[in-house]
Amino acid sequence: MKRLKVLVIGNRVPWPLKDGGAIASYNMLLGLSQLGIEIHFVSLNTNKHYVDQASIQNAFGFCKSVHTFDIDTSLSPLKAFVNLLSKQSYHIERFTHQGFTQLIQSILDKEAFDLIHFESLFTTQYRQWIRTDLPCIYRGHNIEYKIWELLSDHSSNPLKKWYLRLLARRLKSFETNIAQLFESVVCISPLDLNDVQTWGLKGHLTQLPGGIVYQAKAFKTPNDKLYHLGYMNWLPNQQAMQWFHDEVWPIVTAKFPKAEFFMAGKSMPLQFFNWQDKQFNVTGEVDSAKGFTEDKGILLVPLNSGSGIRMKTIEAMMEGKAVVTTQLGANGLLIEHGRDCLIAQDAESFADAVVSLISNADLRHQIAIQGQATAMAHYENTQVSKEWEKLYQALIHKQL
Repeated sequence: MKRLKVLVIGNRVPWPLKDGGAIASYNMLLGLSQLGIEIHFVSLNTNKHYVDQASIQNAFGFCKSVHTFDIDTSLSPLKAFVNLLSKQSYHIERFTHQGFTQLIQSILDKEAFDLIHFESLFTTQYRQWIRTDLPCIYRGHNIEYKIWELLSDHSSNPLKKWYLRLLARRLKSFETNIAQLFESVVCISPLDLNDVQTWGLKGHLTQLPGGIVYQAKAFKTPNDKLYHLGYMNWLPNQQAMQWFHDEVWPIVTAKFPKAEFFMAGKSMPLQFFNWQDKQFNVTGEVDSAKGFTEDKGILLVPLNSGSGIRMKTIEAMMEGKAVVTTQLGANGLLIEHGRDCLIAQDAESFADAVVSLISNADLRHQIAIQGQATAMAHYENTQVSKEWEKLYQALIHKQL
């Protein structure tokens, strides 16, 4: 069989592996390359997630070629105001630059590819401007407009609520229309798939999860240290930790005074450092996600807004951690409450779940070992990558 040659277009360089989006994209690139697919990667290199060229060369050596385009995607009050006078999505506008269109086109003009893969919504606008007859596939990490609808619903400031709703409405218009331009759309979670099925797409639609690279090690019962790790410039994470600190943590410490919680993540809001005390530890950005999590046993995912799936949750389960999450945090994952993790609906039940894992080593062991088995069965990277290869082949040979 002819070796496939694929151009993957990214909205960010997925490195280091400190958040779910980076993990999902990087592991996909790695897994496809390990199957013998020739991967060429071209990506925006945003100021928010900027990666230097030396790190890129070291981390992406398995790719046949890597090209990046520097772009400033920072929020600008002036640009946001000017955007109000248009009907365009400000989210998409921030990731748009003619120079990146030219870079993509120059690569397409020089190389003969079998397929183009657009990774995340924030690359899809470029489908309109490049010249190609190749089949194009779009993988969405979230249904982006739903995140902003939920953020609007949780806002108590009327002006902010109006603006977030406007952003969501414009993003929804873009998201549901741009997907029509692709021969195949891939959702990362089953729940996202259910929503996209209502968009009336003419192309092929399917669901594939993000893959996690399994690193085998002897299983041991996780300890009772609690932790959360994630990018803290993402509003759903900020809201999650505010809710956990204000409403859940007081209940936990009232029931288990010796509980220890560790919180880390890039772009930690300054006010969150005010929560620091002997038991509630706020670290900010860490050099190594593995280094931060290896001596902790219970991951907390207190999300109340967001979309897609939580790659950090899958990764933690595969590493043998016990997990407590909300229903929204569990959405899209093939996990079951009381078997693979504990799922709570409100502050009281979330705190009760946390305390039950802290105080019961047998329960931690049971949840962790079953969670690891479930993660291996559904999310191990080699198996997920093979499903990607099947999809590519079917799309190229017009078998969909």
